Amino acid sequence: MLRHGLASERQITTSWKVGSSVAQIEMRPDSHGKVRDIYDCGNKLLMVASDRISAFDFILPDEIPHKGEILTRISAFWFNRFKDLMPNHMISCDVADLPEEFQQYSDYLAGRSMLVKKAQTVPIECIVRGYLTGSGKKTYDQDGTVCGIKLPAGLTEASKLPEPIFTPSTKAELGDHDENISFERCCEIVGTDVATQLRDASLAIYKAAAEYAATRGIIIADTKFEFGFIDGQLTLIGECLTPDSSRFWPVVARRAELRQTVRPRLAACQLGHAGRCPAPARGRARGNLQALPGGLPDHYRYRVHAHEGVKCLCVALSTPPARRPRRSPPTAASPRRSPRRRRLATSPPTIP
Repeated sequence: MLRHGLASERQITTSWKVGSSVAQIEMRPDSHGKVRDIYDCGNKLLMVASDRISAFDFILPDEIPHKGEILTRISAFWFNRFKDLMPNHMISCDVADLPEEFQQYSDYLAGRSMLVKKAQTVPIECIVRGYLTGSGKKTYDQDGTVCGIKLPAGLTEASKLPEPIFTPSTKAELGDHDENISFERCCEIVGTDVATQLRDASLAIYKAAAEYAATRGIIIADTKFEFGFIDGQLTLIGECLTPDSSRFWPVVARRAELRQTVRPRLAACQLGHAGRCPAPARGRARGNLQALPGGLPDHYRYRVHAHEGVKCLCVALSTPPARRPRRSPPTAASPRRSPRRRRLATSPPTIP
């Protein structure tokens, strides 16, 4: 989420590992969110996606290697794919186009930075839901509605909705919680004409993305868009259809979603509620979520890091789903072997 405004007065230092050495960039972002830092470059902005991870509106203490690169590349993939459907703010992801003062940090910024056009941000989070889950499921269980929209009776967790629905929310300040609102309330905040444009654009992008993702073996259960105005034209800004802004489920098992590997475990420990920080830092940080014992499970029941779950998504977006070969039943000559733990990749996957 983009937060426009002056950042903290203290100097912000970002560190990253390059081989066995540690390089540093000491620059103060002009604004920042939970994951992204934003630098004002005159007539454009430089968005830098960090490796931070957040849950329940808290920034967790440990980082996931290459997460920022993956988020940026996924957004660039969707921006390029839907540029004829909806204009977006992306200018370039090439470090050669970086302003001169950032060139010395090109090794770190490669893959995780994006030059974008400046926009007048619309103060609404544009959420589209195609399946019943999350906060929508909670309100549905109470009164059969999601953000004031009446849904058919008998729906359960992960049920596909008859049609995708637009359920906006407020854009809260950093550290606060977004509030789900009705479409009528959205009209009161930004005006009926703008609210209608937001709804129509969000539904059109979601439907096109969901149709494409289905051909790659992925269900997009819901997602969140941000919009702004550039030269009077509504424009897609921020991130687009990433695991940070969306719920992705493999077609073979809807509820085993890739994004929700962290939040359920924090919720099970009653963390992230009543203002409690969900993940206290530990002394020995290895770049993974050490506050979650046992590692992060993926949808095939292996213990992996969240980065690898996102990696699976990157590969799936660019590769049609393939059938998994059936395993032959174990015999005396070939006893069944327990699955091995996957290792964290040393470099992020490439998205075409």
